[in-house]
Amino acid sequence: DTNIEMYVEGIEGTAKGNYEVDVKVVQTASDALLAKAAVDTGLESSDFNALTGVMDFSVSIGDPDNYGKIVSMSWILPEGTENPKYYKKDVISGEYFDFVYDKTSGEGTQWDPLTRTLKVSVRDNGRYDSNSELGIVKDPGFISSGKDTANPTLNSTFPADNATTAPNNANIELTFSEKVDVKT
Repeated sequence: DTNIEMYVEGIEGTAKGNYEVDVKVVQTASDALLAKAAVDTGLESSDFNALTGVMDFSVSIGDPDNYGKIVSMSWILPEGTENPKYYKKDVISGEYFDFVYDKTSGEGTQWDPLTRTLKVSVRDNGRYDSNSELGIVKDPGFISSGKDTANPTLNSTFPADNATTAPNNANIELTFSEKVDVKT
């Protein structure tokens, strides 16, 4: 199955309301586009496996009480999709960047491998909204899967960092942000 389903999650913490959604594919994922995205992100063209062309989606928020809040769009990606990313296009510079989720702002991309759902969250009139009009969230970008280019991070250790004692028979435990191959 290579179909991609899309839906609007709307505004977190509010009842599902009426939203006007407009989605257009404005550019195909050509070799030239992937080469540009590779240069912009410091990756190689071979790191990209474009699942979509450049989409320009716009969500109109009907309720003025929800202006300025985060709107989320989600895509259910095909089975077997690995390490999907949303490469957002900066409409001023024309450059692409990996729209990484920021817990502080609530904006960015989140991947749920169990449901194969990629969620893109943008604040109305926020830093990443390409439309300055309150009540309209516009966001150009494309979805790609491919190599995991981020190194794992060390989340915790046992014994703890700077520990001065540990049981003689204790194992050293390292917990990483993702699965790692201990042989490499």
